[in-house]
Amino acid sequence: MATNKEEFLAKVNSAQVARIEAEEFVRAGGDLKSEEAAPLSVEMLEAWNELATEFAHPVLKDPAKKYRGRPVRASGNHRP
Repeated sequence: MATNKEEFLAKVNSAQVARIEAEEFVRAGGDLKSEEAAPLSVEMLEAWNELATEFAHPVLKDPAKKYRGRPVRASGNHRP
C-alpha cells in the first residue's frame, strides 16, 4: 500500500504507461495473443495489480508474487 500521495500517483502513472504501451503495440499492428505481447501483458497486469491493491482488491491471488521473467504461453496462460 502507498504511504503517501506521491507513491499512489506513481502507481497510477505506471498503470497508465502500461496501457499506453499496449495501445501503441496494437496500433503498430501487434497481436495481443502473440509471444511478443507477453511482456506487455505482464507489465500491465503487475501495474494494475499494484494500483488495485491500494483499494484492497488485488488482481493477482498472491500480490507479492511477481510474474516478470517467467515463461508465458502465447495464449496468455502462465506455466507453473
